[in-house]
Amino acid sequence: MEITVTPELEAYVASKVASGRYASAGEVFAAGLEALQAEEQSMQQWLIDEVVPAYDEMKAHPEAAVPIDEVFADLRRHHMEQVELEQVKGRA
Repeated sequence: MEITVTPELEAYVASKVASGRYASAGEVFAAGLEALQAEEQSMQQWLIDEVVPAYDEMKAHPEAAVPIDEVFADLRRHHMEQVELEQVKGRA
């Protein structure tokens, strides 16, 4: 198998090998692919465990849904509260 990467990625791989953490570029790529696989599996599990049940609940009880405008208003309010707290901390 041949893989073409950008010069930046090639330098990154070389730095990992030079650090001694990996014995070869192949090991760096294997570690990266294993991390990607774990991330994808984690995302799939989250979708199954969290998103599907929430979707099913909303389909079964649409009256429980919160309008998007209300969600964004709550997010903006929360964000402004956090900004104000940070400003107060900065003055103390």
